[in-house]
Amino acid sequence: MYEELNEGRFAVQLKKGHLVFNQAKGTPFAVTDDLYLRMKNGDLSNVDRELLRETNYLDSESEYEHYAKRIREYVRKYNGPDVLDLIISESCNLTCHMCIHAFSVEKGQPRKTQRAMRLAVAKAWIDHYVDKWAHQRELEYLSFHFGAAEPFLTKNVLLECLEYIRGKVTDLDKEILVNSNLTMLDSELLAALLNNKVKISVGLDGLEKENDLIRIDSKGRGTFKTIVSNIRRLVAAGSIPGVNLTLTDRNYDLVQPREFLEFMKSLGVCAVLVDIDFVLGIQVDSAAIVEKLLEFQKVADDLQLELRGNWMAPFYNLTSEDDEVEPKSFCASIRGKNIVVTPSGNLSFCTYSSNSITHTDYDNIDRAMSRFVDDIKAFMISDYLQGEDSGCVECPLLGFCGGGCHITSEQSGAETLMCEVYTKATDRLIRYHFDSELLE
Repeated sequence: MYEELNEGRFAVQLKKGHLVFNQAKGTPFAVTDDLYLRMKNGDLSNVDRELLRETNYLDSESEYEHYAKRIREYVRKYNGPDVLDLIISESCNLTCHMCIHAFSVEKGQPRKTQRAMRLAVAKAWIDHYVDKWAHQRELEYLSFHFGAAEPFLTKNVLLECLEYIRGKVTDLDKEILVNSNLTMLDSELLAALLNNKVKISVGLDGLEKENDLIRIDSKGRGTFKTIVSNIRRLVAAGSIPGVNLTLTDRNYDLVQPREFLEFMKSLGVCAVLVDIDFVLGIQVDSAAIVEKLLEFQKVADDLQLELRGNWMAPFYNLTSEDDEVEPKSFCASIRGKNIVVTPSGNLSFCTYSSNSITHTDYDNIDRAMSRFVDDIKAFMISDYLQGEDSGCVECPLLGFCGGGCHITSEQSGAETLMCEVYTKATDRLIRYHFDSELLE
C-alpha cells in the first residue's frame, strides 16, 4: 500500500523501484530503490534535487493548500454546465433491488410528485441549451443525456426529443446518450436510435442465472433473454451498446469474469463497465472485492475489451496529465458539468441524486440557470472541497477522489467500504499497469 515520504507525497512499491506521486497534483514518477531511500531519509544530493526539480516533489506549497486553492479558483470562475441531462421518466418497468434511481426517488420527496416530463418542458430546455446556452458558453460540442429510470416508458416524448434535437442542432457536433434496460425496445425506437446515432448503455448483471436474480420485472420474471436479444438487434444494425454490470450480494459469488466478458465479446460488445453496488455495498472483504475487479481488468485486456468502472476513477485521475486548470474529481458531475432536469422541476448535479440543487417552475429558464450556477457553486464548496477536518485530507488520493461518489454517502452511508475499495484498487492498478512498464 501507500507510504508517505513527507507531507502530501506518497509512494507505492513496484517490483523494481517505487512510483512516487503528489497527493493533489498527481505527477507520478518512478524512482530507483536507492533514490527512494534517500528521499525517505531526507538525504538528497544536489544531483537528486536536480532530478526531482520537474516533478513538483520539492514544492514548498502543501498539497492540501494546492488542492483547496485550485478548487476555490475553479468555483470562482465556474459559469455553468456543459451537458443537458433530461430525466423524462421517473418510473421503471423493472424492480432491481440495488437501483440507485429508486433510492433517490424514495428519498427525494419532490421527485415523487411528477413521474413523466411533459414534451413542452423538454423542448423548452433543449431550446435554451441550443439557442442560448451553447452560444453564451461558446460550446463547440453539445451533449444530451436521457437516463435515470426507464426513458422508453415515455417513448413518445423521447422520439419527439430526438427529432427535435436533430432539427435544431445543425452547426455544432453533438452526442446523444440514452440509458435503458432495453426490455421495451421496439422497431420504432430502434429506427430512431439508429437515425439519430444515439449511444446506448444497458445494464446486464451477469449471465442468465445471475442477471435474473436482479433484473426482474414487477411479476418477478427474469429479463436476460430479452435484453440479450435486443443487444443483438442493436449490434446487427450497427449500433454497439455499452454494457454495465453491477456486482451485488445476489450475484457476486456467481459472476465469473472470463465467462461474462467472453460472452460480451461474442455479442460484439466492445466496452463493459463493472462496478459494485453503490447503494447497499457488498458483504465481502474489500480486498477480495478489489481482486475480483482486477480479474475483470486482466481478462478484458486479454480479450481486448475496454473495461470501465467508477472504482478506476482515482487511478485514472492520478495518472492523467495535470492541466493546472480544472481540478480532478471522482466524476464530472461533482464539478458541475451536468445540469439534470427532473419532471418535477428540480435541477441537480447528478442524474441519481436526491439532492435538489435548485427548483424551477419553468417560467423563466434564464433565471433558473442563473440560480443553478450560484447554487452549484455553494454545493461544490460544501461537498467537493474536503475540509481540513475531513478524513480525506490525510488520504493519498485526496486530489483524485475527493470523497468518492457523492451518491454513496447520500443514499446509504456505505462510504467506508467504497473508500477501502477506491484506495486498494488504486494501489493494485498502479502495480498492475506500471510493474511491467517502468524501470525495465
